Amino acid sequence: MFISTRVRGRQYRVTICQETIDGLRALIDQRAAAYKDVSPGGASGLLVRTVRAIGRGKNATRIEEYKFDRAVVTEICKCLKQAAIESGDWRRAPHSI
Repeated sequence: MFISTRVRGRQYRVTICQETIDGLRALIDQRAAAYKDVSPGGASGLLVRTVRAIGRGKNATRIEEYKFDRAVVTEICKCLKQAAIESGDWRRAPHSI
């Protein structure tokens, strides 16, 4: 009952959107600092690093890959759209990427 009542409150939903965006911005800032020397795009903070192994045992080679993290951008767009809807300004919400 408590959760459903709180979720119905516009300010609560806007606060959740803001907290989500703040967390994603912090992640982007951390990645930008960590990957600043990765070219191209490391300093943008929008890359995600994955490590995989090719081969087995002593012959294994670790491969680092940096890819655009579409999920972060998509989540930010969803939160901005929801905030625009909550404010009644839904026509200016960003479109999905």
